[in-house]
Amino acid sequence: MFSAIKAYFGHLLEVPDAVSPARYRSLRRIMTILMVTVSVTPLLILTGINHAQYMSTLEREMENPLYAMVRKSQASMELFLGERASTVSLIAHAYSFDDLTNEQTLNRVFLALKSEFQGFVDMGMVDVNGRQVTYVGPYKLKDADYAGQPWLSEAQVKGRYISDVFLGLRGFPHMVIAVHRMEESGREWTLRVTIDTSRLERLVAAVGLMQDTDAFLCDSRGVLQTNSRFYGKVLDKLPLTLPPQSFETTVRP
Repeated sequence: MFSAIKAYFGHLLEVPDAVSPARYRSLRRIMTILMVTVSVTPLLILTGINHAQYMSTLEREMENPLYAMVRKSQASMELFLGERASTVSLIAHAYSFDDLTNEQTLNRVFLALKSEFQGFVDMGMVDVNGRQVTYVGPYKLKDADYAGQPWLSEAQVKGRYISDVFLGLRGFPHMVIAVHRMEESGREWTLRVTIDTSRLERLVAAVGLMQDTDAFLCDSRGVLQTNSRFYGKVLDKLPLTLPPQSFETTVRP
């Protein structure tokens, strides 16, 4: 194929040696080709550059609103989790182990907490051995054994921990805010509250998506933390590759 093209263009550029009308026709053909080439080549180059710049500008114009929406959602999520984590930490430091192991006191504190903040499901006091000594909520989880649970180990090391969404003993998706405290006497314990993921769903829905778009939360392992319109339910694993038009964000507490 290349040899045929070379032969064709070679024939066009061929100039007879003898002075004749054919020689002048060949020279005119060569000059015409050079003029067209010199005129068209810059136009083609400029067209390519303009197309690349246009596509880049168009991509930025499409992405900027999405990034603004993600930043707004991230700020809302961080505010939501930060307020609740700070409140749980305040309770843990305002009350002693003896106070919160009293079920009436724990129930009163939890009811006051729910009246001010939405999304809390239950509350429990966990001793240093991982046993939940008191519990307030809709499940029968008093004396539940949390020894060795990742959220408890993280709270004991970091002092305060916000978990990813998981099933746990409840069997439904939820996340945990745990605050670990060491009293002056040396006694250690952890205050644990549960947050329903439906509240996270409402925060994501508040971005005002169109019907044919999707937004969701996922953790660093690609596990959905909220439901997705296209990729499954909460705690499903995202596919290894997402289509080019997909847009996602991971919000970490």
